[in-house]
Amino acid sequence: TNDTWNITHTEVDSAYGGQGIAKKLVESVIQNANIRNKKLEATCSYAKKLI
Repeated sequence: TNDTWNITHTEVDSAYGGQGIAKKLVESVIQNANIRNKKLEATCSYAKKLI
């Protein structure tokens, strides 16, 4: 099994920019990783800031 998840890219349609959707998306991945006892890393520069 793979115990590490990697967020490689985070993108939200420009029509929805500035609404905090990308942040909510990354926070949801963080929460799900914690629930499933997965390690989390990011090659996505935006996600790195939140992890």
